[in-house]
Amino acid sequence: MSRTLFTKDGRRTGNAIVIKEVQPKTEALKSFLAQTNSKIYLLETDFGDRLEMSREEIERQFNWGPRTTYEEWAADRAELREQNMIEDQVDKHDREAVADQRPVCSEDGCYRRKDCGPLCRNRN
Repeated sequence: MSRTLFTKDGRRTGNAIVIKEVQPKTEALKSFLAQTNSKIYLLETDFGDRLEMSREEIERQFNWGPRTTYEEWAADRAELREQNMIEDQVDKHDREAVADQRPVCSEDGCYRRKDCGPLCRNRN
């Protein structure tokens, strides 16, 4: 079982999940962790970034969430991404629809949906 993490500041990082405890990569870090009785954990964010953090670092940036499996968390993330893609497509469609309402003629004062030409004055 893994723990979900809810971000305290979404501008810094999104939500995440603790995947597993990892071994420190250097002797200096191993020694420091032994002295402070800390551990290093591998996290994965909503965006798929993987980070290694101590419990203290995690608690500064996240609130602890419920226990879950990585598979359930990844499935929820995939579902949210799919919903966001659909919303992004709707937003794009709406932006294009609004753009279609703007005048195309480049001459001041003309609002025709075609390029009338130089010094237009609503030229046909």
